[in-house]
Amino acid sequence: MRQQLEKVGVTSEYLDGMVHDAASNMATNANNDGMKAQIEFLNQVGFSDERIWAEVLIDTLMPGMEVDVVEPKHDGSPHSCSFTGDVVSVSEVCVCVRDMEDNHWDISFDEIENYRLDD
Repeated sequence: MRQQLEKVGVTSEYLDGMVHDAASNMATNANNDGMKAQIEFLNQVGFSDERIWAEVLIDTLMPGMEVDVVEPKHDGSPHSCSFTGDVVSVSEVCVCVRDMEDNHWDISFDEIENYRLDD
């Protein structure tokens, strides 16, 4: 197909609209088919489950929300056990969580297990 298009003088700019329309249709179908289809779509376009989780946390966690932190998953994790605490802040790389003893911990996104959007 590429050779045929190039032969008649078509450049990639001619296909821009088609690509955009196709991607938009795929996204619309995924959105209309529910969360399972949305996750599958995001995985297919290169989002790992970990990235999806991180993006959701970045977009939805707010200071004061209660979160459950799991046992450390990384050698460099600053905490030593699971705990429930309150969000202090959220950055592009971690969530700062205050425990019940007023200690502040920078927690990796994959170490946040549970929270409620309606809190």
